[in-house]
Amino acid sequence: MARASPATHAREVLLALYRYYHGNRKMWRAVDRDVEKVPALEAPLAGFEAYLTEVRTLLLADWEPSRSPLLQATLGHALRFSTWYSPGLREPRRRRGA
Repeated sequence: MARASPATHAREVLLALYRYYHGNRKMWRAVDRDVEKVPALEAPLAGFEAYLTEVRTLLLADWEPSRSPLLQATLGHALRFSTWYSPGLREPRRRRGA
């Protein structure tokens, strides 16, 4: 079985993550709003940030050169809830295929 291209793999991962964000958007909006006011959110968010860092690392391993600062920043940005959801909008951003 052929392995998906790095772009296809990244797209599949992002679509799965965006489906998760969509299904849990009320919670993530509240977390985003309250994170600086509620110290109890720090530990769970640190765990989620570590998870996103690991996902980024795994996606970067597909690309050559994986050490590109621009690619690292782009993937890191794409994985964040705030990229998927704009607080200025009532609904999440519409994305093709998402």
